[in-house]
Amino acid sequence: MVHVTAIGEILIDFTPVSSTDTPTYMQHVGGAPANVLAVLSKLGKETAFIGKVGKDNFGAYIRRILKEFHIDTTQVVETEAAHTTITFVHLDETGDRSFTFYRKLGADTLLSVEELDEASIRNTEVFHFGSISLTHDTSCEATFQAVKIAKEAGALLSFDVNLREDVWDDVNVARERIEKALTYVDVVKFSEEELTFLTGETDVEKGAAKIRETYHIPYIFVTLGAAGCYYMWHDFSSYVSSYIVYTIDTTGAGDAFMGSILYGILQSKTLPTLSIQEVEEIISFANAVAALTTTKLGAFASFPKLEDVKAFIGENSTL
Repeated sequence: MVHVTAIGEILIDFTPVSSTDTPTYMQHVGGAPANVLAVLSKLGKETAFIGKVGKDNFGAYIRRILKEFHIDTTQVVETEAAHTTITFVHLDETGDRSFTFYRKLGADTLLSVEELDEASIRNTEVFHFGSISLTHDTSCEATFQAVKIAKEAGALLSFDVNLREDVWDDVNVARERIEKALTYVDVVKFSEEELTFLTGETDVEKGAAKIRETYHIPYIFVTLGAAGCYYMWHDFSSYVSSYIVYTIDTTGAGDAFMGSILYGILQSKTLPTLSIQEVEEIISFANAVAALTTTKLGAFASFPKLEDVKAFIGENSTL
């Protein structure tokens, strides 16, 4: 059985490698669900990706890199109807990133229900997805169908809100589809801004409490950037500090956190009975992976190996 299967967007990130007025860009594989799998693969877990790329050089490059990361590509399909989606990453002076998407029309939006492999979806311990595959009707329908299959099969359902308002034609549709996603999931990650978008609360604790009360999700995480993470684990909630590093590029940091949380959950065979100390060790580990990810350019290329994370935590423990 596969440890984690993810469905969603996969694309080419063009990341700036110079800070001039005419920057030079480097090509990286990107897309939040694929990033989560890359993190898990680097940490030693078996993963599989469901998605769609163009029948072009970028699509071929993506398939090759996924295979190099030992991510199963059996469910990655090709299309001649659209090019592989690309995005340009923009970095500010602190390394924080923003994106310009070239996705009208992007191959990832064309994944259809008919292209899903139900047997493969049922063969996973954790099923992960995000909101970007919900932006277009075709990929949205495929995503929710896959989610239903995985849930019926008993998989743990994981969701990253990952709201990018500029890829939605209507933010009200975004809200509706994200709210629908929350009715299925066991694990969810928000940023502070995403939590406010959905709940209207600027107070993290009140916003997370609203999500718990409405959707009864047992494992809720709100990432706070350099401040770390606020979490709700069943009936307990608290904060876990992050690590101080010299940040170059924050691309993929949230995905690094998400993948590492799933890694910790998979490592824990008695999930509902974990002690608070064990829970906070999982979160501290995820914070460390996210912090290390920001010290290099790109996402896939910056995810650390398990031994590097352990060494970093040993030198910089926050617990």
